[in-house]
Amino acid sequence: MSKNCIFCGAEIDDDDLFCGECGKKQDPEEKKRIEQAEAEAKAKAEAEMRLKREQAEREAQQRQAQIDKETEMRIRAEAEAKAKLEFEERQKREEAERIRNEAERKKREKEEQKLAKQREKNSPEYKAVMGRNFGICSILFLCTYIVPAVLVIPGLIYSANGLKAEKKANAIAGIILNLLVLFIAIYFMARPKA
Repeated sequence: MSKNCIFCGAEIDDDDLFCGECGKKQDPEEKKRIEQAEAEAKAKAEAEMRLKREQAEREAQQRQAQIDKETEMRIRAEAEAKAKLEFEERQKREEAERIRNEAERKKREKEEQKLAKQREKNSPEYKAVMGRNFGICSILFLCTYIVPAVLVIPGLIYSANGLKAEKKANAIAGIILNLLVLFIAIYFMARPKA
């Protein structure tokens, strides 16, 4: 009768202590020790594999957490940069608007001043004062004969227009002065030369 090797399964005689194929001693205790050592080695290898797998998973999670953190920081930095840019653009727009409004205000003020001067020049009071001033200048330059002749006519025109003013004193003074100069000039021009 024959039996099989407890290690390799080869056919051996019942009384053989060693296998002719693998050369191992046919001791059931030895087989148990070997199987136990193999089971322990296998369990150890599986535990190491499990530890390596867990370590790899932890490292992957850490890498992902780092990537997520970096992504979040980049998104936050981009959002802050965008907000800063929008703030600066808004400030530039507000400054440009302020400058434009200031320029428009100055332009309006200048136009209002120009209109006020124009209204003042067209006002009867202004014309009355100008007529009087022309009369005064005509008297001052009476000895030159030419200048009073140039000043008397505009002085009379301004003074006549100044009569529309509420206060007619300047207009009347201008008419009197200009007529006086006119009469004096005519007198000196018309008199016979001796």
